[in-house]
Amino acid sequence: MTHAPAEQAARSREPLGRADRIKIALLAASFALVAAAFVAGVVAFTSFSRQLRDMQQNRQEEIGGLREERRKEIGGLREG
Repeated sequence: MTHAPAEQAARSREPLGRADRIKIALLAASFALVAAAFVAGVVAFTSFSRQLRDMQQNRQEEIGGLREERRKEIGGLREG
């Protein structure tokens, strides 16, 4: 009985050659590099978003303080 070439290759279990090992190592390194870049992007986005939120909160606090000062000034003008 004859076997298909794919079956024969699957049964042979020859160790990977040097070129195949290099290809697998390059593929793994590429995957690691892409994953690291993705993680770096997520960290940068999170940090930037947090900074924007803090800036907006500070601005709202400043606006609230200015409004309070204006109210006091207007109240003083009405009394005087």
